[in-house]
Amino acid sequence: MLARSCVLAGLAGCYDPDATVGAPCSQLVTCPEGQSCALVDGRRICVVEVAPDGGGPSQWTLVQTRSNTSLSNLPIAAVGAKHAIIVAIETDVGAVTSVIDNAGSVYLPVAGSRAINTTENLGIELWYTASSNAGATTITASAPMIWAIASWEVAGLSNTSPLGAVAKLDNQPATTSPAGASITTAGAGEFVVSIAIVANTVSGLSSGSAFTNDHVAFGNGWAHLTSATAPAGTYQAQWSQPTAGTFCSASAGFRLGP
Repeated sequence: MLARSCVLAGLAGCYDPDATVGAPCSQLVTCPEGQSCALVDGRRICVVEVAPDGGGPSQWTLVQTRSNTSLSNLPIAAVGAKHAIIVAIETDVGAVTSVIDNAGSVYLPVAGSRAINTTENLGIELWYTASSNAGATTITASAPMIWAIASWEVAGLSNTSPLGAVAKLDNQPATTSPAGASITTAGAGEFVVSIAIVANTVSGLSSGSAFTNDHVAFGNGWAHLTSATAPAGTYQAQWSQPTAGTFCSASAGFRLGP
């Protein structure tokens, strides 16, 4: 039987290291270590604990990540309140004009994230909301052509200014090892996403990568930096594809904060 301990203060529930991060919770349905069962907009969910000094969350929590292909609408599980949602959209060379969800959250483009591969008529760009409205179940992007969309809902990031470093790689030469644009984080524990749009199909991340590949929507790599406590430094995802091809990529870091 799994070892459990109950935290009686506030709304905290019982901790279970094998529980699903970001799941609904109660006194009987437990949260993972480092999470608390809190009442958020009328429902109890697992959220990141506050740091002992009261200066904000000690680390981020990936609540959910979803992807879809060849559609402008991305179905997601109902989101929590005041979470960051990062959205990556693969297009042709035409840019994205808007991103919305069905709860009215305000999304902004990540300036400098749009990367293109003119040889293959492909592009990728990032959008985000710093503070989501609870209950959204659909994210919709608008662009002349959309090939794939992916999203990451993250608790524990800054609700006011989460965006950190941004980087992109345009029109990269043919290779079997496409790379994400490298990101240098300013502080420990930043949440980093990196996407590579390839001419062929990725088979996964290269061995020893610090990233987790979350999706292979439309044959591409959609990844995040695995560790929620990664020290400040420079990080670069790298994928493998069996057949050499050109690519482009975009990456961004997002800071912790209250």
